[in-house]
Amino acid sequence: MAPRPPAGHAYLLACPFEMLVADGPGPICPILVEGASVTVYWPFRNAAQPTTAPRWIDLSRIPRRPHTEPPHIRAPIPTVVPQPRAGETAADSLRIDLFGSMADSGADFVESLAVRLFGLIRHRTGQWWLKRPNVEGEHLIRNGFVINHRGELAGGVNAVLGVEPRRGNERILTHADFALLCDALSRGAESPLSWDLFYDALYFVMASQGGKDIRRAVLDASTACDVGVLAAASRVGERRSLSARQVLRALKSSDLLYNLRRGLFTLTGRDFSAESPESYRQIRLLWRARGSIAHGRLPGVRVGARPLPSLDQFHDMLGGVEAALSWLDAL
Repeated sequence: MAPRPPAGHAYLLACPFEMLVADGPGPICPILVEGASVTVYWPFRNAAQPTTAPRWIDLSRIPRRPHTEPPHIRAPIPTVVPQPRAGETAADSLRIDLFGSMADSGADFVESLAVRLFGLIRHRTGQWWLKRPNVEGEHLIRNGFVINHRGELAGGVNAVLGVEPRRGNERILTHADFALLCDALSRGAESPLSWDLFYDALYFVMASQGGKDIRRAVLDASTACDVGVLAAASRVGERRSLSARQVLRALKSSDLLYNLRRGLFTLTGRDFSAESPESYRQIRLLWRARGSIAHGRLPGVRVGARPLPSLDQFHDMLGGVEAALSWLDAL
């Protein structure tokens, strides 16, 4: 009996981040995407749980003075025992099967499909680190040791253990979530750009490696508000059968504060500054910081410049952005 010809191709994807998913085997979702037959499997963990902290500096490789004892000769090997939380798995891989004529040449299609799925999961669960390299808990300093006057090891080795930062409102991906999102994927759904930018802003201030990038976070957070306003105004315009010209006439393209206060009031009769005055105040501070960056009013660039907000101040601003995006989604 002649062997059957191949029906498709299984693509195995490794993610540079970890998704927090419910334990146990999850759904297997056959869907149609842009006319292609696709099967998306429940995310799984490929990497073994570490018994030693990854990416610590190998003491046998570090430079030392001539005629001194290498530090690794007497140094103990630090270990860390992972403590996974009950009921969840840190998945780092995904399987997607593609059938039909494009199965063997569909790598780009499958990758773009996976990125869309990760965006939907990010938006559904609030796992802001998805779609970004998994270094948010890592520091530039990894380990070190006490030395004598010759630079030789004179005590134990200490290690900097990265603690993965969390806001506290992230939740795991459930089996029901996954089935729902795969169905949305088949209908062409994507994560809203406004929320994608918001989660990017979160990433840049929650990440530890190389310090917090508040400048980038300010730009992403303010752009998230701008995009959210335009999306909400467009939806309202469609419901009211308004032309794009009529919608844009109500807004000022370069004035987020006006649009939240008066522009959307013209379209909806609702004023964000009146309904959420504290959140509006935080967005006003964010918009001012964005202007300082966009127009070069930064320390070291211009005399009399305003400093960037502190980390605590920016987290308060992000709270205002999150409230605004939720308010805009409900219009």
